[in-house]
Amino acid sequence: MKKSLQKILIATSLTAAAVTSFVVISPTVVEAAGTTYSTLKKGHSTGLMYADTFVVTSGSAVTVSDLGWVTAVSTGSATVKGYSGGVLVWTWHFTVTN
Repeated sequence: MKKSLQKILIATSLTAAAVTSFVVISPTVVEAAGTTYSTLKKGHSTGLMYADTFVVTSGSAVTVSDLGWVTAVSTGSATVKGYSGGVLVWTWHFTVTN
């Protein structure tokens, strides 16, 4: 009886240690990228923040400079993604009107 109790205690301890180390190693917080929806008039500009690299990923209604200066060049829509250290941190969705 004493040996079975020892085996149960050892098995329980090993299981608890495995679960604890998994919880400690596993990420517990996931940070989501931000999103902004904006309307710009053709010919107008705005500055973007939160990132160090900016890329127009869809549409051709806007252009974006290396410093994050967005200019509305034609009517339509466009999406700009901002990255910081190679990680997506923000997405901007633009609608350009006359």
